[in-house]
Amino acid sequence: MMAKPFHLQPLVDLAEDRSQAAAQVLGKLKQAWHEAGAKLDQLHGYLNEYRDRLQRQSQSGLSALQLRDYQSFIHKLE
Repeated sequence: MMAKPFHLQPLVDLAEDRSQAAAQVLGKLKQAWHEAGAKLDQLHGYLNEYRDRLQRQSQSGLSALQLRDYQSFIHKLE
């Protein structure tokens, strides 16, 4: 006795292919999201470090140019 052909098999194959492609895209997006989060954390670290430097430098004296440079850089990080 011959097995009946499954007429919808091409659609099942197509759905599996698309599912695998979507899983690959999702994996790449998750990796990019993780990397962006790490960069954001690094930038927050720089921002905090620069704010601390500004506070320490302010106590010992800053020129107007130094203050402007600190504020400009902090503004870019914010």
